[in-house]
Amino acid sequence: MLDSNLYSSQFSYTHPMTSGAIDDGERRWLSQELVEAKRLGQDVMHHNLYSHNSVVHDGFKLNNAGEIVQLLSQYPVRCAFSGHIHAQHIMFGWVPVPEVVSSCFAESDQGYGIVELTANSLSYRHHAFDIDNFLTAEEKKLPPFADFHAYLKEVFDKSNNLLLLKGAAKDLPEAAEMLKKMHWGFFTGQSYKSEAEIAAIYESSAYRTLLAAMPSMKSYISSLYESTQSSQKLYLTW
Repeated sequence: MLDSNLYSSQFSYTHPMTSGAIDDGERRWLSQELVEAKRLGQDVMHHNLYSHNSVVHDGFKLNNAGEIVQLLSQYPVRCAFSGHIHAQHIMFGWVPVPEVVSSCFAESDQGYGIVELTANSLSYRHHAFDIDNFLTAEEKKLPPFADFHAYLKEVFDKSNNLLLLKGAAKDLPEAAEMLKKMHWGFFTGQSYKSEAEIAAIYESSAYRTLLAAMPSMKSYISSLYESTQSSQKLYLTW
């Protein structure tokens, strides 16, 4: 796994540094490894190769992503895996190197992926972890494990509430619920919709109310439904 983080030399009380890059030393090492793994090449790193949201991508995509994509394309690397943005999202077919971005295991649906490899194929599927299978009867009685996924949803919704406090939507239950639903779908990789489904959402009173309440967020809100392919599974052959 490539360490794409950039580390500050001084402690800071301000917003943490979230951008990343692959430095020259790592790039040389990567080139050597790619030669060894030329046939079944995979790349795993923290930061993303591409912008997985048209509005929110600064600090999530590699600063030198173009150079790394070009390097990976030469061998070729069959698929790249990353995280950082905490949203389950897959890009393939129209990008040089397919990329799977995994959601955060510590929040939302506790997403994880299973990869199966053969000599000429790669299969990936997203799953939601069920902690109940690993708890004793006594542990299940303890908070928050009595209903852990409900607890994670509550934590997730609290993050939404912080955003809602910045706009008038906090006083509009229908609009607030719409934004929470959109966020949940985006971060769990369920935001891909058909054209008819998208049209129905955009025509709904809740969506119109949300945009009217938070006009400065229009581009961001619209970006939550810009996925053009499923982010739950991927199957590649070569």
